[in-house]
Amino acid sequence: MSQQYDDTNTGALFINDKGENDKRPDRKGKINIEGVEYQISGWLRTPKSGGAQFLSLKVERADKQQQPGRTVMPKTATAPPTPPKGGYEPDPNDETDDIPW
Repeated sequence: MSQQYDDTNTGALFINDKGENDKRPDRKGKINIEGVEYQISGWLRTPKSGGAQFLSLKVERADKQQQPGRTVMPKTATAPPTPPKGGYEPDPNDETDDIPW
């Protein structure tokens, strides 16, 4: 009987063969966050001010297929309606107001 491994909220990065292209990430891998698979890319960077190197990351959902040269922008919620100038004014004919004061 084989054991099942729960890989939720885990991931790994591996050294990436960049070939001749310096723009390719230094590291590639996958991560599972709350049951959703993501692709991770990482670039080793050195701060302009000097100091220790760090890893700059880019994360993309694994189930999103992007076309080359196109960026998929997430949908954003619409802004709430703007309140009327002068603030809120209750309707004096509204009899649904249950507040006793």
